[in-house]
Amino acid sequence: MQWACWNITEAGGGEEVYHFVDVTGNSSTFSPTSGSSGYFDMSIVDEMGREGYYASPVFNIITDQRDPGDANDDGLIDIMDLVAIIDHIVYGSPVASELNADANQDNVIDIMDLVWIIDAIVGA
Repeated sequence: MQWACWNITEAGGGEEVYHFVDVTGNSSTFSPTSGSSGYFDMSIVDEMGREGYYASPVFNIITDQRDPGDANDDGLIDIMDLVAIIDHIVYGSPVASELNADANQDNVIDIMDLVWIIDAIVGA
């Protein structure tokens, strides 16, 4: 039998949680809860006793709730979302939802997100 140990630590000095799993089929799944962040270590031992180790960078798990363009997170895509993104770009003001403000999903909040939202508003 092969086994793996997931050592999961929540961000902010949270308690470490260990998960031991059988990976005889050469796979194991790490499924942190939505909204959590932290890092994990994984140790693997195969049937011959050989060991492997992996340490992750810090991860942030975001919720599946996504409404591209709704930067102010009010449930609407409208001019107020454009204002929120302009304030963010020009003044560095925080947006209510960075995930939604990145409307075109390129991992950057910029003028292209404004274009995407304008297209959404006018129905292009």
